[in-house]
Amino acid sequence: RLHHEGFTRAQARTSYAQLPASATENVQEDSWDKLYDECLQWLCIHLDEDQLPEGFDPRGRTLDVVVASGISGKSSTNNASDGKATEGKDKAAISELTTKYGLTAKEALLLSKKVTNEKSSTAKLLWSMLCSVAGKDLTIGNATGLSKEEKLEMVQEELETLEAIFSPDECSVEKNNGKTTVRIQIQTDDEGGNPPMELSIVMQDGAYPDVHPESVFLTGNWLGPLKDLGTSIHVELIRFLSDLPFGEGMIYQIHGEVQQLLHAASDGDLPSASLLTVLGDPTSKKSTKPNKKIDSTKAQNGQNSSKSRRSTSHIRRPRERSFFWSVKPKDTPPAIPFPKISPSIANARRNLPAAKAKADFLSKM
Repeated sequence: RLHHEGFTRAQARTSYAQLPASATENVQEDSWDKLYDECLQWLCIHLDEDQLPEGFDPRGRTLDVVVASGISGKSSTNNASDGKATEGKDKAAISELTTKYGLTAKEALLLSKKVTNEKSSTAKLLWSMLCSVAGKDLTIGNATGLSKEEKLEMVQEELETLEAIFSPDECSVEKNNGKTTVRIQIQTDDEGGNPPMELSIVMQDGAYPDVHPESVFLTGNWLGPLKDLGTSIHVELIRFLSDLPFGEGMIYQIHGEVQQLLHAASDGDLPSASLLTVLGDPTSKKSTKPNKKIDSTKAQNGQNSSKSRRSTSHIRRPRERSFFWSVKPKDTPPAIPFPKISPSIANARRNLPAAKAKADFLSKM
């Protein structure tokens, strides 16, 4: 079908090879249209304009070229150059959205158009769209009776706690225009071969923690099993965030939930979500089906249908509140010996003063 549209056979095969293996196994009759759309989106993003079929517009329209006899060749050349420059900017914007936020190519294409039409900030519009998909309004706060000074003092204590947990290379804080931005590096593999992802949390000074953070984004390194799962992870994160109590620190709890979501995504155990339902894509339908990798993985392992149905439900967080702030020592569950922890936390522990004091003490025995 792509070949009939004017693409070469090599281009069609290359775009098909970029699809995940789970999407090309046991393809049903009604799935070919979706595969065609995904291949077409990939070609529109990754091919130069002069490599596209003649008369083909990557924005989804057929080009109607009308050349007036009175228009000089120079004008036509300038228009072509301007069009190519605009197309290059569009492709760069789409590529940034897919690599930075983990969006699919089609989500990035439609979001890029909406940002251009509404002349809005990409991050602001994307966060609003994600909240709509999650069905949560995080702009509504709750007055806890804390004064502005008390809130600022709580934030400062929370930031000092983060400094004790993370090394300076893993956590940074930036204050600008009445907002505080906390950035935490998260390593997604044990070997450390891939660059870390960045958890960025923006808070409004004097309002947080009586309101939720203004935005929470996980950016960069959407590779391997995390490819195209940016929307799903952010939607689950927003649902988790909406359940956090006001008047308490939220950053460390958000960090812990992000790590759990990354593990769930790597294992293929994450409910799917899409921005297409709120971006006005006519071909999309609101769905709560799990990620395709879930079904194939569970079929191979021979798990029963009840477990498969359970994967479609929202992932519950393991606790109502953070142990760090709200659970009394006598109510804390027993520690797990030699628990599996992330490389970032292990590195932070090694840099704590207590770890150095322990090493000095043992060296003198």
